Amino acid sequence: PMEVGKFYTVQELLERMVLFSDNDATSMLFSIYNKELYDDLFLKLSIPVQDPEDLYYRISPADMSKFFRLLYNASYLSSLYSEYALDLLTKSEFKQGIIQGVPSGTKVAHKFGERFTTNELVQLHESAIVYRGSASFAVTIMTEGKNIEDLKSVLQGLSKICFEQRNAQSPVSSAHKPTHA
Repeated sequence: PMEVGKFYTVQELLERMVLFSDNDATSMLFSIYNKELYDDLFLKLSIPVQDPEDLYYRISPADMSKFFRLLYNASYLSSLYSEYALDLLTKSEFKQGIIQGVPSGTKVAHKFGERFTTNELVQLHESAIVYRGSASFAVTIMTEGKNIEDLKSVLQGLSKICFEQRNAQSPVSSAHKPTHA
């Protein structure tokens, strides 16, 4: 847990937010962000602008995947910052979702989130880039149900289906393994 009264660098907050899905770190980052740049990014992506006070902000899986494609293609941040972000995402502590649906050793840059809704349901969402050389793909899976373990199984199962489908369309030989983030 974060310590009251301790100073954290932006890098430390980013790492806590990504690696551990630390909502306190996220809140601290929201307290110092540039709202105009943030809103402009959402508008450029044709995504409804998020109000940071809205605890029930809704975003579609397709819109969530847009952020991962921006990082993968380094089309918003510089290559250096995009690679830094993707490298952080490969180190996420959450290993019970998408990563379980792909073969062991497959590089996956991913972020998960969970929240409890007002009607006693829990949501578990995960977005990822699964690296497969020229057949790499972005996937976002959003779930809701009564049991978090069941939702993890859904993430795993759908991830496996996506991987197998993508592999059937574009098998990757050992000569085409990804060499970059």
